[in-house]
Amino acid sequence: MSLAGLLAALLLTALALIIVAYPLLRHSESTGARRSSQRNLDTNYQRVLINIRDLDEDFATGKLDAHSYHDEREAWMQRGIELLRQIDEQTKTSGA
Repeated sequence: MSLAGLLAALLLTALALIIVAYPLLRHSESTGARRSSQRNLDTNYQRVLINIRDLDEDFATGKLDAHSYHDEREAWMQRGIELLRQIDEQTKTSGA
């Protein structure tokens, strides 16, 4: 086989590998991004729960007055509800 024929065969083989591997690699990257996003949402939701627990504890020990407690707790609850909606939406779209 000539050098030109060998180079052409190598080029076609490399091209075929790229065509076959590209969709697989692209799918892997998008799956990783979804998992990272899911982890961020889960982490943020856990932080909301911790903040609500801390507020409850501060109110129970008298560190917060009732007005501040109810306002802050409502704000954290709304944030938690929004995060749960985002988690639910992402779960539905990922098919998990």
